[in-house]
Amino acid sequence: MRHRAVWIVVFAAAVLTLACHRGPSFDRRADQNVLLVTIDTLRADALSSAGGQARTPNLDALAARGTRFDFAHAHAVLTRPSHASIFTGLYPFEHGVRDHSGYRMKPGSVTLATLFKQNGFATGAFVGGVPLAHEFGLDFGFDVYDDHFTRSAEAPEF
Repeated sequence: MRHRAVWIVVFAAAVLTLACHRGPSFDRRADQNVLLVTIDTLRADALSSAGGQARTPNLDALAARGTRFDFAHAHAVLTRPSHASIFTGLYPFEHGVRDHSGYRMKPGSVTLATLFKQNGFATGAFVGGVPLAHEFGLDFGFDVYDDHFTRSAEAPEF
């Protein structure tokens, strides 16, 4: 049986919040895929798909074929609480991840990944930054959560 796939690519901080706690409905088409790309400290209006000067042909192609959110706001200025909000649809005071000083998502939190998984999707995340490492609890519901990246010995701990 062919599984539907949701590959959530996480590079760092967010600009999108989905209200998954309101009970989303899912399209049950076998060919349905969802790709969420977040990029830390990137102004959306810098991308060529949004009229900016940065040439981003691969992101432009994704934007042309997919759904783009032109008006979205982060609920936090930091990577970890912002992603916790994206994944849960909750404000930081609701999910409890307030900054990078050790806050973790609560075990068993309902996330986009858990909702997609409950609806027959395969789920995966590919992470490129320490604030989103699995030990902070953002990996709930993912079949694959690849947070293997090089850490410098001189890098300060969060």
